Amino acid sequence: MRLLKLNGRGANKGGFMIEVVAKPQQAIAHFGLMLSWLLLLSSQAWPQSKPPSSTVMEISRTNTVEIQSGDARGTGFVVRGEYVATAFHVAAMIEESPDTIRWSFRPNLKVRMPDGELIDATCITTPTEVDRSPLDQDFAVLKLGKKPKLERTGLRFSGNSDVFSVGDEVTFTGYPLESTFMLTHKGMISGFDPAKTVIGLQAAINKGNSGRAVLTPTGRVIGIITLRLGGLSKDLEQLAKRIQDRKTRVAIDGIDPLVASLEITKTLDRNISTGIGFARSIKFLSDYIVKHPELKIN
Repeated sequence: MRLLKLNGRGANKGGFMIEVVAKPQQAIAHFGLMLSWLLLLSSQAWPQSKPPSSTVMEISRTNTVEIQSGDARGTGFVVRGEYVATAFHVAAMIEESPDTIRWSFRPNLKVRMPDGELIDATCITTPTEVDRSPLDQDFAVLKLGKKPKLERTGLRFSGNSDVFSVGDEVTFTGYPLESTFMLTHKGMISGFDPAKTVIGLQAAINKGNSGRAVLTPTGRVIGIITLRLGGLSKDLEQLAKRIQDRKTRVAIDGIDPLVASLEITKTLDRNISTGIGFARSIKFLSDYIVKHPELKIN
């Protein structure tokens, strides 16, 4: 068997054809060798760089944790070992006024691992006058009080060379709406700001989603979910606070309209989902870790 170059026109122009000049048994052997060679070339030309969707979901689920503080709940994810990342407003209570922002870490922070193990935790990313980024960019890292019984590999952050675009699929896992079990969702990147520091998501973003890791089809973290509809939750919380601050109470047929309005506001804040959410780029947390080697997160 030998290859002959074709000089004709049309679909075969510049191509090759196989001329069999050997016995049938030899021709079959040569053909098998040629087929193996072609398959090898094709595998090198089109490498499979993306893991299966089921693998990305498994990576997401095995590294997602629940953050607890009293009745407050949120989501986080394992960075490595005994370090867990989440949104800053999950780990801290924040009060905003026109002139100031006050915050304090939530008391009795605990992390529930995927296997149910409950471990005390401490937030180690404290905003300072020199570096306010945990507060401004809404990220936090918790250090567990002990190593988990089952060690997790942790999630890998995307790098500067990673490219993502509008329409790309994303996966995230957490404990929305006070769910007692883990839920995994898929969505799509629907947009981002020019610097790609805020990522818009078309997905079911609910109360309790904050702190979730947003994974690309390659299984890397590109962001941390922080907001629903650019601040809807914040507006509802501020409305609830204004109602609570009202000292005058009026009862109509035994019902206080302000109390009723407060309960409606809390219900909306807890359950409303517009199908639009936002995530902060993981770059902020990644840069912070590099700037603060004393935290020993790497």
